[in-house]
Amino acid sequence: MKTVVVGRPGTGKTQYLMGLLNTADPARTIFISYTRSAVQEARARAEAKWGVKAKDIIYFRTIHSLCSLLMGLGEGSFLREEKIREFMKSQGLEYAERREMREALEDGGFGDGDMDALPDGNRVVGLVNRIKNVECCGLGSLDGEVIDRYISEFLGGARMRNPKFDSMDMVRNLLFEFEAMRGDALYYPDILLRFLVSPVAPEVENLIVDEFQDVSPLTYRIVKYFEAHTRNQWYAGDPHQAIYDFIGASPRFLLQEQAQADFAVTLPKSWRLKKKIYELATAVINNNCRDKIRDRLEVGDGGGVRYFGSEAEVVAELHGCRSSVFILTRTNAKKRHWADLLQREGIVFGLQGRGKRIWNQDMLNANDFIYCARLGLPMPQRVAREYLLELVPSSPFLRRGAKAEIRKGERLGGEMVKVEDFRGVLAIGQTVMDIADLLVLKLSPEEKEVLGIKLEKNPGVAQRSVVVGTIHSVKGMETDLVVYDAELPERIEKQAYSDGVVAEAEARVAYVAVTRAREQVWIINSNMVIAQVGQVVVW
Repeated sequence: MKTVVVGRPGTGKTQYLMGLLNTADPARTIFISYTRSAVQEARARAEAKWGVKAKDIIYFRTIHSLCSLLMGLGEGSFLREEKIREFMKSQGLEYAERREMREALEDGGFGDGDMDALPDGNRVVGLVNRIKNVECCGLGSLDGEVIDRYISEFLGGARMRNPKFDSMDMVRNLLFEFEAMRGDALYYPDILLRFLVSPVAPEVENLIVDEFQDVSPLTYRIVKYFEAHTRNQWYAGDPHQAIYDFIGASPRFLLQEQAQADFAVTLPKSWRLKKKIYELATAVINNNCRDKIRDRLEVGDGGGVRYFGSEAEVVAELHGCRSSVFILTRTNAKKRHWADLLQREGIVFGLQGRGKRIWNQDMLNANDFIYCARLGLPMPQRVAREYLLELVPSSPFLRRGAKAEIRKGERLGGEMVKVEDFRGVLAIGQTVMDIADLLVLKLSPEEKEVLGIKLEKNPGVAQRSVVVGTIHSVKGMETDLVVYDAELPERIEKQAYSDGVVAEAEARVAYVAVTRAREQVWIINSNMVIAQVGQVVVW
């Protein structure tokens, strides 16, 4: 029996799937999702529900990891990052090296949707992956006209930084040279292509595929193979959250399975969304997509959507904001812009996805210690201990043996520590200002500068609630407040105006952005898919 579950954001699709398996044997169940974090969450729920260990549910995996396991692939089977880097360097192309193939295997191989911003070498690898994911075969099996169609689309996007590769012939030659370099080593789509040639069916009864809207033509073929070798199937997803079109993922596969299912379920209630936010999300989809949102969803009352005319207005509101916040952008370039802006304003933030995380734990501890010490306020013992043990060198600032005493808890007692408690620990500096001036000597100059701005512009205990990321990097997550920077790259904006397929893809990205919010959505800037909803939603 096949059951297809459609659930809008916050309806608890994964929890619902687990609830269907009350009588199932988890050891005889395949669970597939498309990110490592989603698989880890499913494993944790399965372990709690059935009292099993991770070793008992070996088929809870990403599809790349599952196929590798079933084929018995070892470390030497995968294409290594340094080999790609060396090849691209020989071609005069920059390549930003990712983790080793084996370490990254369970991440599913997805980028974050900002393919144009990647170095040329990464974009070329992305082109190879797209062709294989859509055509379900290697380049050598394809007609030249098919390959040229993909290359033409590729060159119609962001230009290659190396002008040598601004022609069809040069890019075509580069693709086949890349394949020759790869040889028998496997990159992400090659794992799945090899599995299709010699598939292996594990002895299982149940197949669960979460986030089904993220399947590409290639992964869909493998899912259908597992379907033919299992008794029961449960597929869950939301067609309007399909935002991995750059690797060929499409919501049509979920809609097709929904039409053919023995049972089709639409989850009726969102535990996350409020009325105004859901009205906005629905308007974005229904104004831009052929597949409309027609089902009725029970959501909470209230919620808010606000429009801001400038970044300065948003930043002014964020000072002192105590809600958990996502600042979401369409591209990595805009993500870096927001990171620089928040850094200048002394607002504590973290970066989601690729990129340096400016505010690390040492900086947060130092901020809290210095703030409390300057005002003579008691501080949590954890902050005091971690500051003194991790950031302040023993000499010349701490009395001999002080660190050992602090570790044992002999020197700092109680949940809250007062400034006076440090005087028996310090070898020099008996005043509050002297304590503050120890100023995190182990931090880098850049970190000290950022900390100084924070203490000057926004003094206080460091709020750790602002996260900056691309929309793709927070898919599946939620927060109280979403700041949605709707600005699109000029090329994508133009394509969205002239190409309905591109407009639909961008509408789904916007839908994912605004539906991360539990309480509020703040919109800054605009784009063609969001601009049309002003009459529908009262700002």
